[in-house]
Amino acid sequence: SINKESVSHKRSTYGRIDSFKYSTELFKEYPLTGIGSNNYALVSSKYQDENINGTFTGRVNNTIVQLLIEKGLIGFIFWCSLIIICLLKSIQH
Repeated sequence: SINKESVSHKRSTYGRIDSFKYSTELFKEYPLTGIGSNNYALVSSKYQDENINGTFTGRVNNTIVQLLIEKGLIGFIFWCSLIIICLLKSIQH
């Protein structure tokens, strides 16, 4: 049937929800400086359950959230500023 969700689909959905929960906790713990580039998989493991059926992901499925937790507010503001400056420069030319 088309309406039945597969086990894989359910795990993917729950994995994304869990990943977002871990990201929220990480941002609360490291709001200014973040956890560092490519450290999500290492640092988020302390928030994950010992559930054998749980999912594992090395990144967040949202670029903005990924930037916030890896770079913190300071790095996020820097990256946003850089993008805005580049856009303004390209409009001027």
